[in-house]
Amino acid sequence: MTKPRRPRVVIVTAPSTQSPLNDLAEGQYFTKAVAWAYENGITTGKSATVFAPGDAVTRVEFAAFLSRYDNLP
Repeated sequence: MTKPRRPRVVIVTAPSTQSPLNDLAEGQYFTKAVAWAYENGITTGKSATVFAPGDAVTRVEFAAFLSRYDNLP
């Protein structure tokens, strides 16, 4: 029997680099979190320069976010 995993706590800090996602407006409640997720490889955006914050997240995208988050060091 395996031990249950402890919950992971992540503190989102300001990203260390400028995000190439051009559609993230400064001052939005999600801007820093998305930039952190991009910098840490959790999201790749809809394209190299677009995140599309107004779009719905698909089940496949959400599963990818969770999988990538789970594999963080």
